[in-house]
Amino acid sequence: MPSCAARIPGSVHHPTPWIVSARAVRVPVGGSLGGTIALALAGELPSEVRSVTAMGSSLGDERDRADDHGSDETQALDSGTVEDLFAALAAEAVAPGSPESLVTTVRHLTNTHGKAVVRRVLRAAQDADATAWVSRVRCPALVLTGEYDTTCTPQAGMRMAGSVDGRHRMLYGVGHLPMFEAPATLLRVLLPHLEAAERR
Repeated sequence: MPSCAARIPGSVHHPTPWIVSARAVRVPVGGSLGGTIALALAGELPSEVRSVTAMGSSLGDERDRADDHGSDETQALDSGTVEDLFAALAAEAVAPGSPESLVTTVRHLTNTHGKAVVRRVLRAAQDADATAWVSRVRCPALVLTGEYDTTCTPQAGMRMAGSVDGRHRMLYGVGHLPMFEAPATLLRVLLPHLEAAERR
């Protein structure tokens, strides 16, 4: 769960390689950096993408990077183990007071690669930026942010939604991972957006 106050990985600056494999995508939905990439996809393929949803995401512009904790994560990785890093990130990613079973589940589902791979992923997230695509997004956009998301704050989510004339919804009592923390709430908000896209 690297910080999403980020710029999109290098390939997004020349997006053809990953766009080719994504031509069938009409309603991209992504969480964290995946939401930033989904927004870029909507801007790259404005005539093909019907809607876009970003959860716990940000544009990755200069304002977002001012609050980025990615360098802290890299320093923690340098001084500890991958397991230690993701144990700390799992606890920070969910809302305060979340059950330990949820934290454990998140920890077990996170990256298990070695330091070199994790360091590259953190750097890619820190260097991502979707601002070049916002002016070309033509579809309805929904940006969802957890009330307690410290990785991609509600303010960052609101900026992302505003940049594409989209809707921002706060998910109360949730941190950075609504798909694990509140899946039923997430579906209640997400499904009407997707159903409306299918009717477009």
